[in-house]
Amino acid sequence: MTVQREAKYLSGVDRGKHVDFIHPGGKYSGAYRIEGNLVSVKHLGDGSTTLVVQTASGIRYGDITENTMVTITGLASKPPCA
Repeated sequence: MTVQREAKYLSGVDRGKHVDFIHPGGKYSGAYRIEGNLVSVKHLGDGSTTLVVQTASGIRYGDITENTMVTITGLASKPPCA
C-alpha cells in the first residue's frame, strides 16, 4: 500500500519502510530524488526534518522542510525473510 505523508508526520514507526521524496537541492545543485529504506527521522526545532535513508549506493541524508511530501510504500521493497 502506497501512502503520501508530510515529513512532519513521519516517526520511528516508519523506520525500515521504503520511502521516496524529492530533495530540494542546494545552492549549486538542483532538486534530486532520494529513494530507499528509511533508517531514522529527526525533527529539528527550526521546522526542518532530517531523514536518513539507506539507498542502493549507501546512506543518504535528506534535510527537508516539514511540509515536503514523502511517499511511503511500506515493507514491500525489503527482501523476503529466508
